[in-house]
Parts: sequence; C-alpha cells; structure tokens
Amino acid sequence: MRTMIKFKSINAALKQSTQLLKPMTWALLAAGMLSVNACATKKTNEAPLIMATAPDAASASEAEKSVQPEFIYRYLVGEVSGQRGDIATSGAIFYDLARTERDARLAERAAKIAAYGNITNLAAPAIKLWAELDPDSTEAQQAMTEMLIATGRLEDTKP
Repeated sequence: MRTMIKFKSINAALKQSTQLLKPMTWALLAAGMLSVNACATKKTNEAPLIMATAPDAASASEAEKSVQPEFIYRYLVGEVSGQRGDIATSGAIFYDLARTERDARLAERAAKIAAYGNITNLAAPAIKLWAELDPDSTEAQQAMTEMLIATGRLEDTKP
C-alpha cells in the first residue's frame, strides 16, 4: 500500500510541475521573440536615386546593331556546340563572329576555345585578331607570345 501512495504523490507532483512550467514556457518564448525583434534593425538604402534618361540616337543604333537575330543565333550555336563537345565548330563560329563584328571579346573567346581544344590552325589567327582588336590587353600579348614560342616562330616575337 505504501508503494501506491508514493506513486500517487509522484504523479501529483508531475502534474503540478507541468502546470507551473506551461506559463513559464510561454513567458520565456515571448521574451525571446521580443529580444530577437528588438535586435533587428531596418536597413535603409543610402544610395542616391538614379533617374533613367532616354538613350541618344548613337547608343540606340549601337544597341540595335548588337541585337541582330543572326548574331544571336550564331552565338548560341557556338555556345551549344561547345557544350556538346564540338570544340572545333565552337571556336570557328566565335572566330567568324569576332572577324565580322570586330569585337575583341569574341576574338578572346575564340582564342581561348582554340587553346582549350588544342586547335593550332585556329588558335594562331584567333590570337592575332584578339591582339589586333585589343592592343592594350596584356593577356592577348602574352597569348600571342606563347603561341609564337609554341609554333617555333621565335623571330616573330618582339619585346
């Protein structure tokens, strides 16, 4: 009988403690949420507003020129062929685009593709075109020097 009394008293003690813990739990949870909210600060953008202006005629024609459907198609064909592993086709397309558009970025892309694919008959003209279109690029000059050394044309290198 004595064991039953202990069990009943323990059970009663547990009920009483859980009843006391419920309000404390809610109070602690509310205090925690308030403290987290108090630490948060609203960030404001200090940058000045930039007003959009209408583009002038020169930049409009330049933008129109760069968004020709044929250019976009050829560019995408070059990218997709490179992704599918046809490095030679990709490099040739980018070289042709660089030549027709006279764009140093496209020439750089063609040169890097040719170097990656170890396509020497494409790398030489692509690097030359890149160095011609961007004469201030040290990377283009370095690629030109490396190409001349690799092909054994040391007499064409200049300091």
